[in-house]
Amino acid sequence: MCAIAELQAYCEDDLSEEKIALIFYETPTDPPPQGFDITVLQQLARFSDPPIAIVVPALLAECQLPQFLETDSNLIANILQWLHNLER
Repeated sequence: MCAIAELQAYCEDDLSEEKIALIFYETPTDPPPQGFDITVLQQLARFSDPPIAIVVPALLAECQLPQFLETDSNLIANILQWLHNLER
């Protein structure tokens, strides 16, 4: 859990003035994807800054982060819209 706390401190202290967002995606190559750890995702959802989203093969009901389906034909457009909405 220390790594999450360190990441959160880094994001809040060093990245708070930057306009960035983190989008996590697990590439489906060798080795096969293991999936995201829901405990880690729940901890990341507590971050106030930067905005964080994930790209997943299927929506995770217990995840509070914004999610995008990797099979969505409008994936890039939807991510860009999400990023655009962050600026408002």
